[in-house]
Amino acid sequence: MLFRSSCGGCTWQHIAYDHQLRLKTDLVRRILEPAVRALPAPEPTIAGAPLDAPWGFRHKVHFLIRDIGQGRSTATRPRLAHYALGSRRVVPVTECPVHAARGNALAFSFLDTLSRLSPQSRSVLKSVDIRVAAHTPDVMVTVVVSRDGDRALRAATRRFIEQAAPTSVHL
Repeated sequence: MLFRSSCGGCTWQHIAYDHQLRLKTDLVRRILEPAVRALPAPEPTIAGAPLDAPWGFRHKVHFLIRDIGQGRSTATRPRLAHYALGSRRVVPVTECPVHAARGNALAFSFLDTLSRLSPQSRSVLKSVDIRVAAHTPDVMVTVVVSRDGDRALRAATRRFIEQAAPTSVHL
């Protein structure tokens, strides 16, 4: 699986997962060694996901929502995005394999609902944050907006809530 170096969330994903764990253990040792006189040998970093399936481990799915042009076209459409590493530059995202699949699906479903809105209605949207429980069907959706008075956006959000039926929604 290839990862875009421009996305700020996947700084370790180009490294085999078992090697990531060894590197992280070594990083902890190198950070603590100068600060702790008698540093005991660090325990190996515990795998947060199975070694043979290290994807889909982030149960907090967070995307920016921005109108972004397509290629040479001046027309824009809503896209899910992340910030580039160490900057505020927006990078469109078509998938995020580190996010939980259920959270990704809900985020892209929300995006689909928004695609029918006018650019003016979409301009108040900032981001969507979806938290999916690991072992229950519970889902919490947080929609971040700059103002909450847009009726078309409210109606689209209501349609999404009725369709997706999250456990809780926050605006």
